[in-house]
Amino acid sequence: MEKFIPEREPDGFAVRFWVFCGERERCTRYVSPNRLVKASETIRREPVPVPDELRERRRELGFDYGKFDFVMHEGRAVLLDANKTPGRPQNLVKMFAAGASDLTHGFEGLIHRAK
Repeated sequence: MEKFIPEREPDGFAVRFWVFCGERERCTRYVSPNRLVKASETIRREPVPVPDELRERRRELGFDYGKFDFVMHEGRAVLLDANKTPGRPQNLVKMFAAGASDLTHGFEGLIHRAK
């Protein structure tokens, strides 16, 4: 059991998902009326910047590809989950497909960097 660390909004709760592949990335903040925020149950979403401390954490963990779930709580980023095999909710497939095409360019960068 972990302590509940919310990112509160006037109309609910928020969580942020940072998906990255090499140098390509997207970071989105989802707001839901539910305490347990799921992308499929959000009332709005918006692009947000990635906090520097999460970039450092990514370097420490050695992630080239993955997804970090986090919240901003009392001015600091709190990492909730670090996943090397991110999935996607079925009802948001079209939205994720558009972003995935950009992430594929990240694989190209990783390949060239490995040479």
